[in-house]
Amino acid sequence: PSFSLGGGASVTRAFQLRSDSTISTTQTITNTAHIDYGGGKVEYVSVPVTLTNLPNVTITNAVDNTKPVPGTVLTYTLSVKNNGTSNATNITLNSAIPNFTTFSVNGYGAGSGVQVDGVAKTNASDGDGVTYSAGSITVTISTLAPGVTTQIKFKTTVN
Repeated sequence: PSFSLGGGASVTRAFQLRSDSTISTTQTITNTAHIDYGGGKVEYVSVPVTLTNLPNVTITNAVDNTKPVPGTVLTYTLSVKNNGTSNATNITLNSAIPNFTTFSVNGYGAGSGVQVDGVAKTNASDGDGVTYSAGSITVTISTLAPGVTTQIKFKTTVN
């Protein structure tokens, strides 16, 4: 928009930007203002803006015993954290059961081999966000808010 200012006057303009495309976590946009003082004197002022309203999901994997012997029950803990500034949605995590172990299909109760945030989940594809099939666990997290960590646990027995 164009406007005129008297000597010594100032004006502040605020803009909101919305992107309709995917933006990487390192995306920077630049806003440039054009100032025409008249008489051919023109100045350009640019301000870079780094976009930060993005999810940033990290996953860590831990086991409670790193030197087991055959017959030892191991508990694996996968921690999924959103370090970003907006919700992460529709996260699908697949974890293969480690070699030389057997998945504890009843590790958290009858037919419940996985625990999500302390709640036992069934192994079946029944809408609870967890399935176990063909040696792999699949967990779906519909929404993970900024700063929130979801913990997924499962047990195996060393063969």
